[in-house]
Amino acid sequence: MAVIMKIRDRFGIVIVVVIALAIAGFLIQDALSSNSSLLNFGSQNAGVINGTEISIQDYDRKVQEAIENYRSTSNQATMDDQTIWSIREQIWAQYINDIVMGDKYSKLGLRVTPEELYDMIQGPEPHPAIIQSFTNPETGQYDPGQVALFLQQLDNDETGNTRRRWLNFEKFLKEERTAAKFNNLVKKAIYTPTWMAKENYTLTATTVDFAYVYLPYTDVADAEVQVSDSELKKLYEKNKSKYKQEESRTIEYVAFPIQATREDTLRIKAKLEELIPAFQTAKSDSAFMKLYSDEPFDARYYGKEELQSSMRDTFFSIDTNTVIGPYLEEGAWVIAKLIDRKLIPDSVKARHIFLSIAEAKSQNDVNFKRTQADSLMKVLQDKQADFNSLVLQYSDDEATKFKGGDWGWIKPGEKFLPIDYALFYAHRQGDIFMIPADEPGNAGFHIIEITEAKPVKDAVQVAFLKKHIIPGSETERAAYTAASKFAASHKTAKAFKEAAGEYTLQQAENIRKNDYTIPGLGTSRELVKWVYSAEINEVSDVFSLEDKYVIALLSKIKEEGYVPFEEVRPELEAQLKKEKKAEMLKTKIKNHTDLPSLAASLGIQVDTAYGMTFSSTYIDPIGQEPAVVSKALTLTPDDGIVAVAGERGVFAIQLVNKNTPPEAEDYGRQKAMMTRQVASRVEGALAEAIRKAAEIKDQRYKFY
Repeated sequence: MAVIMKIRDRFGIVIVVVIALAIAGFLIQDALSSNSSLLNFGSQNAGVINGTEISIQDYDRKVQEAIENYRSTSNQATMDDQTIWSIREQIWAQYINDIVMGDKYSKLGLRVTPEELYDMIQGPEPHPAIIQSFTNPETGQYDPGQVALFLQQLDNDETGNTRRRWLNFEKFLKEERTAAKFNNLVKKAIYTPTWMAKENYTLTATTVDFAYVYLPYTDVADAEVQVSDSELKKLYEKNKSKYKQEESRTIEYVAFPIQATREDTLRIKAKLEELIPAFQTAKSDSAFMKLYSDEPFDARYYGKEELQSSMRDTFFSIDTNTVIGPYLEEGAWVIAKLIDRKLIPDSVKARHIFLSIAEAKSQNDVNFKRTQADSLMKVLQDKQADFNSLVLQYSDDEATKFKGGDWGWIKPGEKFLPIDYALFYAHRQGDIFMIPADEPGNAGFHIIEITEAKPVKDAVQVAFLKKHIIPGSETERAAYTAASKFAASHKTAKAFKEAAGEYTLQQAENIRKNDYTIPGLGTSRELVKWVYSAEINEVSDVFSLEDKYVIALLSKIKEEGYVPFEEVRPELEAQLKKEKKAEMLKTKIKNHTDLPSLAASLGIQVDTAYGMTFSSTYIDPIGQEPAVVSKALTLTPDDGIVAVAGERGVFAIQLVNKNTPPEAEDYGRQKAMMTRQVASRVEGALAEAIRKAAEIKDQRYKFY
């Protein structure tokens, strides 16, 4: 014990220091990591909108709620990355709308009262979305009683999912109504004065004929026009707003495609050939297909004109259980087995009893309806009751209930798929059968009797066992090896670009930080993330994309702001030279008072443009010249020759004839039309302008 005490006394402080250093080292290591919040204070924000921070946790929670809602409404257990990315974009757009537009609404005192919301849902004129959601698909009639019933049963769902979805729907209704109020406030402020309506009426209805002499800009050589840096910079500053740009990146890349080789094609074909004996004797074609085919078994019967196959004629001439192939079709090897051939009707007449489960509160309620449907079917099959009487007593289909459940004549494809298959392929005239249906808004059980069906068309049932021709592991490994060798030997920008002679060097421009795909490369989020962490002229490692391996060079970085002067210099130079050429050409017109003498001095001819209007500005054969025609529309006979700089040259024009419309007695219609035109652009343009003026910092690219 004394020894232990001595060790503690001598080394206690040392142990404490070592532990402290270890903890500090752990914290420093964490702080230096890219995802740590110790040194990167803003890293836990998905973004900032007008000063409001959006935490990544809050954003993720809303995204997950939207994903779960999508899964429940679409009945899809899994979702592809593209759909998830689309949901993320929708949630971000919702944040922007809630914060940016919500601030505007709040300052104006705009809101939706509980009374308004009630009126939108259960009032005499409900919102169109309510009408759509509670309209019987069979009858096409909106049932307000179903709305009240639905709301009464909201809490019967123990999971709470139904209430959550309904509250989100109410939120949508309120947001839409608030936005409509905001837009209407602006629309009501739009006014068209009479003088403006009169001017617009006169201008748009006026036609002119004018004579002209055309002096193209190409008459002046570029070498004759000098522009200075100071002039170009002055023009740049004057038009700087035109050159505003978003943050983006440009890459150059080399792709190594993973493409199936001849060996892959032959290997897949050989595997199918091995399956032919077992396929021919398989007791369950659907089970066999599930094991070996890349595409599911389609049990439907098809007529010759409906069967989508290059071998369709063959199936109508061979015996059942015959297997043909392998043959190539749409990028796959196929072996096909003729399972059955029969005559089918081109239309059938049927009647039904429908037992709805729309109001079922539990699985027990569904099971009860299923048992009831089985009992009714047995009673009808045993002819123990009249079909018409059972329809009146049990059917929930109001559209057919009072006419014996009669569906009338039905053609293929008009009914829900399981019903369609049963009517035309699985059953015949006189059969009574039951089909469960999970149609949206019309789930339940159908007891169906085919009353008339005359087989008139030859149809076949074929099992198409398909194997897509895809690259094998050796092919993929060879592509990766080639890509890895390239990446290892071309680590610098110079080496990378010098390899362009041996490989096809491609470019992708305007890649934004939250892009999910890159044009030419498809889904490539990981590559986008690298692009925004790399330095200019940095070369990437190998990226594995869907059907290729890629090595990229970050060749250009555009920061948010304005396009640098040097990048737009050629455009500015061309514009300034055009302006100077216009002034030089105008001096040739200056001392002439009539077009014939001007044309004679230049050795060219006088031409005439006829019937030009505000909306018709094409001067044949020169092209569109809106500035020239607009000027001509304002001329009077006393104006003489006027020089106008157009798109392709300078025009000396003189009015020949002008037809103006008579003054209208009332410009009310013109004013109303102009007001409507402006008002129609309010909803889109106003919200977009407000969003553009907002300060939005999107940092989601750091997390996804």
